[in-house]
Amino acid sequence: MIQIGELIDLITSVVLTLYLIKLIKDTRTNTKSFWFLGILLILLSKFLSVIEVFFIPVTINLVEHFSFMLASIMFAISVYQKEL
Repeated sequence: MIQIGELIDLITSVVLTLYLIKLIKDTRTNTKSFWFLGILLILLSKFLSVIEVFFIPVTINLVEHFSFMLASIMFAISVYQKEL
């Protein structure tokens, strides 16, 4: 059964990511950055947390947590390279 909190979290993440993409296009900032990749990895993990209910929950849960870990690494690289 889908948890309502995870679904609301996914919807909020999608809306904020779309708004972020609009802001990036308005300012002509490069979207090919480690920071933006980290944002997309967090969005992926939110999506995976919703679909893990339907099939192969153990594998999808592992991929979900792995994408959170990769997002953290991308943010660390972004800070190190002073992208923001």
